[in-house]
Amino acid sequence: MDNRKGPGYGPSSWADWSNQSNDCPAAMTPVEVRAVVLSAGRSERFKSGHKALAPPLGPGLLAKALTTLSWAGVKSLVVAGHRGPQVTAEALDLGAEVVENPDYDRGMFSSVVTGLAKVTELAPKAGVMVLPVDAAMIGGAVLIQLISFWLDQGEEAASVAVLPEYLGRLGHPPIMGPSIVQKVLASSGHGGLKGALAALAGSAGEASEVEAGYRPFDGPRAGSALRFFSAFDGRILTDIDTQEDLADALAAASPKPRPLTVREALTLLRLTGPSRKMAHALTVAALALRMAAALNVPEPELVFIGGLLHDLDHSSRRHDLVVAQRLAALGFDDLAAIVGAHTELPEPWARLTGHLGPVGDRHTDDHELYLNRHPSIIEAAFLVYLADKYAKGDRPVTLEERFGAFIEHGGSQEALDSVRRRWEVAKSLESYLADRLGDSPRDVALTPGDHPLERLTERLLGKAAAGLTQ
Repeated sequence: MDNRKGPGYGPSSWADWSNQSNDCPAAMTPVEVRAVVLSAGRSERFKSGHKALAPPLGPGLLAKALTTLSWAGVKSLVVAGHRGPQVTAEALDLGAEVVENPDYDRGMFSSVVTGLAKVTELAPKAGVMVLPVDAAMIGGAVLIQLISFWLDQGEEAASVAVLPEYLGRLGHPPIMGPSIVQKVLASSGHGGLKGALAALAGSAGEASEVEAGYRPFDGPRAGSALRFFSAFDGRILTDIDTQEDLADALAAASPKPRPLTVREALTLLRLTGPSRKMAHALTVAALALRMAAALNVPEPELVFIGGLLHDLDHSSRRHDLVVAQRLAALGFDDLAAIVGAHTELPEPWARLTGHLGPVGDRHTDDHELYLNRHPSIIEAAFLVYLADKYAKGDRPVTLEERFGAFIEHGGSQEALDSVRRRWEVAKSLESYLADRLGDSPRDVALTPGDHPLERLTERLLGKAAAGLTQ
């Protein structure tokens, strides 16, 4: 396999952090973030239609906002007002909760207060984002990075607000800890949400810059409850009031997000991964990492993150396809290809292992995802695929134990034939990697190493990596 540098993962994004035990989550407990989506206004500057629902030039902005937030693992509460029944129906259909603001004509801050008060009832300990529907073109990747930055504040997260900025200009959505939510609810409302947050600054100068919509030149002052996150995506500044604004936003190219860091992948896992799968995800990541280290692959972080996220969503029988589609929608196409192949390799990749037998048709609906991928992506997918077969929960197993359990469980002839096909492909891959490693891939995967990410896994699992061996 060609080991040339691939999509841009490298040690600079994890080496310093993964060695700092005080910076990693103490446990892989789920974290909750809610979004208050403001959709109560009259949309008066829109010449035709209603921008939140179904503007002529594209999808309704409410649907766009709720879908993006869902991809990022954020639960949404929509504040309805004008055209309340239609907004409510759309929000409920998309899985959001709804609260009505009967005083929406008093201005946006009345909707902010209505939404925050309801979120406080539903999830008093959650972090809370506030996103006007006007700003619905924001990308999901920047939301994950923003949440990760907020969580990085550690014990202070509950009592700070993080404001995203792009080239010095403040945008949407801010994210607030629970105590900040209470302070906003108790504020006078002068200056709206921006004014309420500016009142939490550490100096009059900082407050003035925030009120003007700019990040303070030298960052937060002493005593400030505000933090500032530099976003890669200028769409945090998008404000759609007119059809011309919408046309411009739809015509603009979406920026390609930088690769996820380990901490951001952990954030996504904690936001949306089923808690019962946390230990399995970490185990697969560690086993894949050990094989990657033995092969000297140039992007161990890519392999590790692929292992972390391979079971991100287990809501359907085709969970691999669901996760792949979700990561692709967030802009992480390489990771989407890796996790999409973890149950069954696409036929061209299976042939690379020397497999000559039949291969399943599981990838009929997503085959384009695997076309023209860099060899490093295919290699990462191989390692995550095999590591997943070597782990049942957080317990190591052989291929015979893993696939034999499916056979013993029984099922239709079609299902059993599918298991046997995947078993044969896994054995071909095991043989292919054994030739490259000069050793049994399973033995390599179960041999503890000294990679910084392995030490991180030990801390997160709460046991030594050696505990993964038999």
